[in-house]
Amino acid sequence: MKDRGTLVSISDQHKMGDAVFGVYRTHEEFVQAALQAKHPIDFACSFPELLVKNIAKVLNDGPKLVNARRKLEVLKVKKLAVQLESEEQKLHQQLNPEMAKLLEGKRLLLWKELMLRTGYDDPTLFDEMLSGFKLVGQAKVSPQFPRGFSSMQQSPEELRRKSLWMRKANLAKCKSSGRKELDKLVWQQTLEECDAGWMHGPYDERQISDMVGSNDWLATRRFPLEQKDKTRLIDDALASGLNSAYGTSNKLTLFDIDTLVAMVLQAARAMQQKSGTITTSVYVSVSALWSQPLQLVGRTLDLQSAYKQDLFSAVENNQTIGLWTASSRAAQSCALITDLAQGAGAGVKGKPIRSRLSDLAHSAGVKFAMDAPAPNAAAPAAMNPLAPDAAQGLLTPQDWQEKTYCARILLRDGSEMEVQATKAGMEQWRNLPKYVAHTAEITRTVIKPYKAEEKTGIRSEFYSGNMHGWDDSLKPELAVACLYARVVLQNAQPRTLTVDDEQTPVLVFSDGAWEPGSPKPAGAGLVIVDPITRTKLACEVAVPGPLVDHWRDMCKSQIIAELELLPVVVFFSEFGQLCRKRRVLVFVDNNAIRDSVAKGTSKSLSVLVLLSELHRLWNELQCLCWISRVPTKSNIGDLPSRQQPEEAARIIGGQTIPPVNPSAKLCNLVCGAVSFVAHMKEYLK
Repeated sequence: MKDRGTLVSISDQHKMGDAVFGVYRTHEEFVQAALQAKHPIDFACSFPELLVKNIAKVLNDGPKLVNARRKLEVLKVKKLAVQLESEEQKLHQQLNPEMAKLLEGKRLLLWKELMLRTGYDDPTLFDEMLSGFKLVGQAKVSPQFPRGFSSMQQSPEELRRKSLWMRKANLAKCKSSGRKELDKLVWQQTLEECDAGWMHGPYDERQISDMVGSNDWLATRRFPLEQKDKTRLIDDALASGLNSAYGTSNKLTLFDIDTLVAMVLQAARAMQQKSGTITTSVYVSVSALWSQPLQLVGRTLDLQSAYKQDLFSAVENNQTIGLWTASSRAAQSCALITDLAQGAGAGVKGKPIRSRLSDLAHSAGVKFAMDAPAPNAAAPAAMNPLAPDAAQGLLTPQDWQEKTYCARILLRDGSEMEVQATKAGMEQWRNLPKYVAHTAEITRTVIKPYKAEEKTGIRSEFYSGNMHGWDDSLKPELAVACLYARVVLQNAQPRTLTVDDEQTPVLVFSDGAWEPGSPKPAGAGLVIVDPITRTKLACEVAVPGPLVDHWRDMCKSQIIAELELLPVVVFFSEFGQLCRKRRVLVFVDNNAIRDSVAKGTSKSLSVLVLLSELHRLWNELQCLCWISRVPTKSNIGDLPSRQQPEEAARIIGGQTIPPVNPSAKLCNLVCGAVSFVAHMKEYLK
C-alpha cells in the first residue's frame, strides 16, 4: 500500500455492501503527512474556480476592457430576451392563475437559456419553478450541492391523517404576544402579503374547510421575530409538523463569511504580487491601467423577499395539502399561503439553489448572491464594472436590492470588514460595537424574571426554545452561558490577515490519559513541531492533584475530556510566543473535545472553564487555530501523555523538556479559587 492513511476498497466497482478498510498511519507517517498540511484558510476556500478566474481576469484586463466586455455580455442577453419575447408570453399564458400572478414579469425562458449557457447542471430547477416546490415528500437531488440524505420523519399521508388534531393544537398556541403594537404589525404585514398575492385571506376555520372540501388541513402558527432593524414574520412549520414530512437529499454549502475572507485574501494577494499564480491553474498579471494603489470597494446585492418569489406545489399525491397561518389576534384568522413560507423546510432548499444559479448568471463579474458582499476594483461611476441595472433588470426585476459602493462591508452576523485595507495587502475584521451591545442586552434580558402573564409572550417562548413554560432548573446554566457569550463578544479584538503572514503552520499533537488504578492515573502530553523556527519538542504536561480532585468532586466518573483539553490550553499559555499571529494546527484524538474547541462552548462547566481561557488566549495571540482529529494509534502526543516523551522526541528528531506545569492562574480558575462567574465578570466592560 502506497499510503497507509488512505481508505481502500476491495473492488473498484463501488456499490452498496462493499467492504472498505484502512490502515492507520504510524506516528512517523502521520507527522510527515501533517508537515505537508496547510491551514484551511489558505486552501479550503469554498468559492468556485470560476470566481478565482474572474478575479484574475478583472485584474489582468484593466478597467476599460472589463467594462467593454461586460457591456457586450449585457447586450447579448438583451438581444436574447427580445428573441424569446413571444415564447415567454405564451409560457406565462399557459401557467395556472396563481403561478402566473406570482411569476408575472419574470423572464423564465431567458433564465432557462442562461442556465444552459452557464453550465448550470440542475435541470429540475426550471420545472420546479413552474410547478412549485414541494412542501412535503422527499426532495429531488440537486447536483449543485453535495449529497446529504435526511429522511422524512413521517410520510405526507401520516401527516394528513393527523392534521385535524395537530391543527387544533397549533391554533391553541396562537395567542397575543402581549404587545398590541407587535400584534398590529403582524396583522398589517399579513394583509400586505395578501394584497401582494402571496397568500389569500383572511378566513376563519369553517371557510377554510369549505374551500378545500375537507376538514383535514394543517395550520401553521405565524409569529414575529424581532431583529435589529425589522420584524420578520416566521411561519413555524417545525412546530406545526409540516417539516417532519419533508426529507432533504442535499447538504447545502453556502457562501459564508469564511468564503468572503478567503476571496478577499486571494484578491489582496494577487494585487500585491502584481504577477504570478494565485492557484495552480490561474495566473494573474495586474494591468497597469488600474489606478495605483489599487483598492477595493464593497457592494451588496440583497435578495429581497426571496421566499415570496417562488410558489409551492399545491398537489401532493393527488391531494391538496395547504399551509395555513393563524395571525396573532384575539380572534384567530387564517390565510392560505401560496408562496414558499419563511420556516418551511422546502424554502431552505429553494432559495440557495436559485441563488447559486444567479451567481452563474452574473459570472461576467466578481460577485456573490445570497446577501453576501461583492468586493470589486474601484472604478469611476461612468465605468460601472457590473452594469447592474441592465443585468438585474433582465433577470429578476423584483429580486435584487442594490447597495451603494462602500469602503466597509457590513455583514448580517454583526461583523464588519475594512475593504480598503486590501490595497496594503491586509484584511481587517471586527464585530460592530452596536451589534455587540445589542447581543449583550439580549443575553441580559433573556434570563431576567418574567411576570406570569409574560410567560406566554413571544420573546420568552422563543428564547426558551418554544418550551411550554419556563424551566427554572435551567436558569443557572443559561445565566453562565449568557455571561460567557457577553464576555467573548465584548473582548473580541479586530482581526487582521495579511498576504505576508507566514502560512506554514505550527503543528501541535496533544493527548490526555486517564487510567484509574495505575500509579499515575492522570497524564497529558504535547509534541510541538514548527518548521519555521525549527522547534521540535516533546514533553509531559503535569496534572496537579488539586485539578484531578476538583474534577472528581464534580461527581465525574470520567475526566478524560478535561485531561484531553488541558494540554491544548497549556500549549497556548506557555508557548504563546511561538504561535503569535501564526497559523496553528492542533491534533487531538477525542471527537468531543475537537467539537467543543471548534464551537467554543460545552454543556460541561469544567470543560467550558478551560475553553474560556483557551479562546481568551487565541484572542490575545491573534493566531489562526484549526483543530482536527488524529486516530489514537497515529497520535504521537499519546507517548508523552504516558511518560514516554523521549520516544516522541526521537521520532521527530527533536528534544525533550521537563514537564510543563499549568500556570497558577489557570489552576485557580479551574479549581474555583476565583469562581468562573467572577472570572468572567472581570472581563466585562
